[in-house]
Amino acid sequence: MSGAMGTHADASASGAPAAAPRADAGGAATPGAAAPALHVDRLGKRYGDFTALSDVTLTVPPGARHALIGPNGAGKTTLIDLLSGLARPSAGTIRLGDDDITALPAERRARLGIVRTFQVNALFPLLTPFEAASLAVAERQGLGRVWWRPLARYGAIADEAHEWLARFGLAAHARTPTAALPYGRQRLLEIVLALAARPRILLLDEPAAGIPAGESAGLFDALGALPADMTVLLIEHDMDLVFRFARRITVLAGGAVLADGTPADIAADARVQEAYLGTSVPAAARHG
Repeated sequence: MSGAMGTHADASASGAPAAAPRADAGGAATPGAAAPALHVDRLGKRYGDFTALSDVTLTVPPGARHALIGPNGAGKTTLIDLLSGLARPSAGTIRLGDDDITALPAERRARLGIVRTFQVNALFPLLTPFEAASLAVAERQGLGRVWWRPLARYGAIADEAHEWLARFGLAAHARTPTAALPYGRQRLLEIVLALAARPRILLLDEPAAGIPAGESAGLFDALGALPADMTVLLIEHDMDLVFRFARRITVLAGGAVLADGTPADIAADARVQEAYLGTSVPAAARHG
């Protein structure tokens, strides 16, 4: 279906997330809470003699709003590739809740509720957003094999598809072939298709890329309104958006973790300012 659907086409409604434990302001679960949504331990990835990721340890609690930032080539997309199963690690482990998923392929992780988007869209150009979203909902409900039947037979599927499109400002484009949509609208459609799977964990690779500046804040407002028990881990280069959205931020540099903490911690970290932020502190960080 799309870059997002390519790893979650078989995800089902039975994979809906459990209620999230209460989290503190930084997004960390309270003591005694359930297992982390994701836990990465000493993860590494090598391509021949090149080390793309080295000794990365990361804990993401249920319901987190967690951002990965860092300069180009820092290893951010490589980490998302490893979490989603698109690539296999050279070292380390990945746990989803209590389960070790390090060796699971992408389609198995999708069935467990891990859904991702990509930097570059891979949508079916001839389908309309409504058709694509309806198919994504039908797949989640186990009806993907009968998607070609008149959608009037499945009113609930059509209703949910319309709801997702409306939430992300695509209602007016529901019947427009995807190929005719501006690139920014295609980016929004890919996010809609990912969310239609109702993932436990949503991995977003630069979701605001290609979206007009005046609309990107609305995108993050919509993401911020997602269910509290849906875990969101995203890569984004717009620091104002990151500091406004994230409750916790991990900074990668040279394939390793440079810093991890609350937005206030990251904004005040001299190492991060030198390696990535420079002297410009995002407005959202300045205002708490």
